Amino acid sequence: MNENIHKNTHPKLDLLRKAADLLENLLQQKKFAQIVRFYEDNSDLLCGQTGSDLAMVLYCTARAYATSSDLQKSLQCARQAESELTRLGETAQLARVYLVIGGALRDIGELNEAERAFRDAESISRRINNQEVRGNALNRLAQLCCMRSDMPQAITFLKDSLEIAHERQDIRRMAFLYGNLGRVHSFIGNSNDAVENLKMNIRLSNECNDEIEVIKASLSLGYEYTRLGMFTSADELFTEVEASLSQQSAPHEEAILHVYRAELAVKQRRYDTARANLSEARSISERLSSASDIFGRVLRGLAELALAENEWRRALKLAKDAEAIFVRLGENIDIGALCRIQAEALYQIDSSGNNKTVVGLLHRSLDLLENARATVELAATLEWVGSVELFSAHKRLAYLFRAEEIYARRSDRRGAERISKFIASAPEFSSGYQVAETSKKTLEPRVTNSEFEFLTVSPRIQKIVAQLSLIRTSDLPILLTGATGVGKGRMARYYHDMVNPGRPFVALNVTNVPETLLESELFGHTKGAYTDAVASAEGLLAAANGGTLFLDEIGEMPPSLQMRLLNVIEEKQFRPLGSTEVVKVEFVLITATNRNLKEMVDRREFRRDLYHRLDGFSFEIPALRERKEDIPFLLEHFLKKYGLLNAGQEVDPELKRRFVSHSWPGNVRELENTVKRMKAFSSLVKAGSLLELVQGALDSEQEIETVDLFSQVERFERDLIFEALITAGWNKSEAARQLGVHESTLRAKMKRYQLEKPTDPSGGGLRMVG
Repeated sequence: MNENIHKNTHPKLDLLRKAADLLENLLQQKKFAQIVRFYEDNSDLLCGQTGSDLAMVLYCTARAYATSSDLQKSLQCARQAESELTRLGETAQLARVYLVIGGALRDIGELNEAERAFRDAESISRRINNQEVRGNALNRLAQLCCMRSDMPQAITFLKDSLEIAHERQDIRRMAFLYGNLGRVHSFIGNSNDAVENLKMNIRLSNECNDEIEVIKASLSLGYEYTRLGMFTSADELFTEVEASLSQQSAPHEEAILHVYRAELAVKQRRYDTARANLSEARSISERLSSASDIFGRVLRGLAELALAENEWRRALKLAKDAEAIFVRLGENIDIGALCRIQAEALYQIDSSGNNKTVVGLLHRSLDLLENARATVELAATLEWVGSVELFSAHKRLAYLFRAEEIYARRSDRRGAERISKFIASAPEFSSGYQVAETSKKTLEPRVTNSEFEFLTVSPRIQKIVAQLSLIRTSDLPILLTGATGVGKGRMARYYHDMVNPGRPFVALNVTNVPETLLESELFGHTKGAYTDAVASAEGLLAAANGGTLFLDEIGEMPPSLQMRLLNVIEEKQFRPLGSTEVVKVEFVLITATNRNLKEMVDRREFRRDLYHRLDGFSFEIPALRERKEDIPFLLEHFLKKYGLLNAGQEVDPELKRRFVSHSWPGNVRELENTVKRMKAFSSLVKAGSLLELVQGALDSEQEIETVDLFSQVERFERDLIFEALITAGWNKSEAARQLGVHESTLRAKMKRYQLEKPTDPSGGGLRMVG
């Protein structure tokens, strides 16, 4: 005891405690330079010392070194603090230290180690219920996900952090997190979510008088408006930012404002205005000590301006200079965009020459932007590639379709309409486009086999149908993606009936054949090729010759067979097992999967070269819960098919509501099976109504999805509105009355969730594609 008292009254320990208090106070005042100077001037004080005061001194110093970008010293101090706090068992402060360690490792580039530190901070703070530190850790994890281009996981972490900020009623933190969410949504092309979150950021930042955060959020929102073609809204917002900046000292934000205004001016073809803004941004960046990213953006803006003014060689030089800066910074999105600019400039300089360099730049651009999931920049590259004659007409159409889909998902009507008009005006596309447009406007069902008719009123499905008609003369493979039961097989059969009517349609679900027999099933075999081969057999590849081969669940194909399939696609020939004779084949190849092949390629579970071959034209068939307008029509069809609804009889509105409100994890297949169960129950219910029958049919346990709170609330609101509209026969006044809201509120919500009354191009009935 006396020894402890003696230690506690030691002069060095008293000084250490005072040092800890001093540095903690300086840290709160953000006087980082003074912290570093004090630590370096008094390092002898720390020699041989231990305890929580030492840990606090080291923690504060680590934070200070991090702000001065001396990351190695920051990491060294933080590791020493970690060791001391671990020895003492002081977990509360240890969680904060792990945040510093993670930040330093992240900035050094050790992302895996940084993630481990942030997860340690989150785990400790969750155990001790320190929600502030936990929220910070989740936000840091979201930053790491953004650096790895894992945007869905970044959104999950940000929403978890936002939920904590809501619980703590920390308005300033909420504003900051809404801003981060908005920027991530903007990055991946979710424009509606981006705008909503950035507006919330501005509103909350105004509530807590955080003018700088309002400026940052307004800049991001204005930039999003520019990319959506909402030029007037963007200009008004930038004018407000300019007024606010006149009252602040924020040169970094001022430079960004000029860069964004220049991009807006280029889109409006006000080139002198763009040039003046870029000049001002360049001047500001040269005055800042750490503004290489802004200087790179200025050079990129000047390159874009040179392209717009047809100054190809100047654009090429500026793009190369900007690329060098972003390579040093590791900014792959900007590098990808600059590769596209260089390709455009080179193509214009010599469009009739050797295009190998141009094609190489475009492939690099697409790879970088795909890997970064930068949908906005990707769409711009896809649109340009599709507009020039560097590839075949069918390959160009594939690029244009993808760009159009991205624009549509972003609610960028200008972009989507621009591509539609280009396809309509291009001679190599126009004839097929007219056929596709006609198929969208008339309802003369061409049903070659009633078993394979395709029923839909969904605009998204009708778009796919129109695009399939447009590419019907192509020999490129078709890749259909979507959840189990959405109708990938039915869509494959529809496409076959369109392009190869009366010819063989050979279908195989890869998961239905044991791996040991799959090769023989596909390629066939000769007698004696293996132990059980008692007779020769033709494989499915040969059987599909002249027709269509449909391979479902292609993602499950064993790696050993992926190479053989690739060879067949490229060489259009193969050898059956045990044979030396070559069999030549020609067929339309359609594959389908409910897995993400791109992610499988990244994990080396699926061959990259085969994926690119299969992905000639890719179509994602949306889940039934994403096209609920189809549910009433499918319900009516299946009720009639199974004798539960007579011709001319209408479906009960309450029955519609129950079906629409169901999540349908099994999609169309589950809906049809539910009606089948109702048919089975009908013999057990005496004079039973359809409502009584559906009670038993829908009581089965549904698949439970792991969805964050905010997404669940949004989905619930959207479904509630949609159900009211269905019940009210799409009468907005009546639906608003049922919901207890003003009609203007309902209309705003319908616009937000893109809810529109299903339109029948012929004026009535189902949209039938056969």
